[in-house]
Amino acid sequence: MRKSFLFGLVFFAAFQVQAQKVGYIASQVIRERWQDMIQAQQRIQSLVDDWKREREAETPRDTFTFADLSNAYPQMKPPLIDGLVRIGEVMNIIANTKVGKSWFLYDLALSIVTGRYLFGRLPCTKGKVLICDNELHGETLASRLPFVAHAKGIDRSEYEHNLIIKTLRGNLRDFNTVAAEIREQFAPGELALVAFDAKYRFTKPGQSENDNASEAAFYNDADKFAEAMQCTVAFVHHATKGPQSDKRVSDVGAGAGSQSRAADVHAVFREHEDDGAFVFEALVRSFPPVEPIGLKWQFPLWIPDSDVDPGKLKGRLSARQQQQSADDQRDAAKIVSALTNGPATSTDLGRKTGISRERRARLLDWLESEGQIQAEETMKKGNVCRVYSLPQ
Repeated sequence: MRKSFLFGLVFFAAFQVQAQKVGYIASQVIRERWQDMIQAQQRIQSLVDDWKREREAETPRDTFTFADLSNAYPQMKPPLIDGLVRIGEVMNIIANTKVGKSWFLYDLALSIVTGRYLFGRLPCTKGKVLICDNELHGETLASRLPFVAHAKGIDRSEYEHNLIIKTLRGNLRDFNTVAAEIREQFAPGELALVAFDAKYRFTKPGQSENDNASEAAFYNDADKFAEAMQCTVAFVHHATKGPQSDKRVSDVGAGAGSQSRAADVHAVFREHEDDGAFVFEALVRSFPPVEPIGLKWQFPLWIPDSDVDPGKLKGRLSARQQQQSADDQRDAAKIVSALTNGPATSTDLGRKTGISRERRARLLDWLESEGQIQAEETMKKGNVCRVYSLPQ
């Protein structure tokens, strides 16, 4: 009994000593690592703070008292082309296919790079220009630009280092991808103008230019890019097929109407009744209204001509015909809007829009010929019928 008691006493004492030793070692480890933990927490907090600052920079303030608003924005953005477009704005350049939109862009770019006047009357602020072209081969661009410069009397030394070309034919990328590349290559404010030719090839797969929501999102991304890069953004785009004379300026341009409403400048070229003559018109947001300019196409330049009456557009209709055209445009827009919800037959579209059968058939044929909708034949209840949808 006594031996058992002594053994237990010795074992208990040994356990206490070991426990004290373990406690001492654990405390020592904690003390040694405590400073590391403090430093790690500080690094994590620093990363969090950096992330918050980046988020605040990416999310600009959007709510002001008027006093704060006027202090934050004491003056208008500086003009790039005085009377037409400012730095930080988005511009559309619209005309029929193969009319000379790209040639106008080269004239515009060279006028900015050299600080000359556009059309001999609109002063340009001198600055670097980047043209992102996804339609032409590099060889074609290298030939065209000096040709325009020579016609304008501009020496190569005046533009060769400040006119920059990004060639994308055969290597298409959507607008956001190209915009991200540009932000990596250039500093904010380094470029005065970034032009995208042609707009329809910068859309994402599955994105439709006929969908108002898609177009609004596209131009919102363009606004963000223009603001971040402190430059003007221009899109070269095509008009719908057929006469443009009886459309409002805001309605010229293939696709949804939001493209003209979203842009700060919507500039269009329309055919004049005289051969070789055109009229340049523009809707502007931050300048007084622009007077239409009569132009003659003298390859490779658009030359202002006072003998061209801007009111005499080719194919202008009578008052009755103009009303018919306006009604057609309205009902055609109803059909396109109905198809944004998915494919539909003519009968389905009649129920959705209330347009009569004969009128509906005529408008469907017209929209299909314009490429704004597409149709395919299918069997329905044993009968062949046409199902309409928006192009992908």
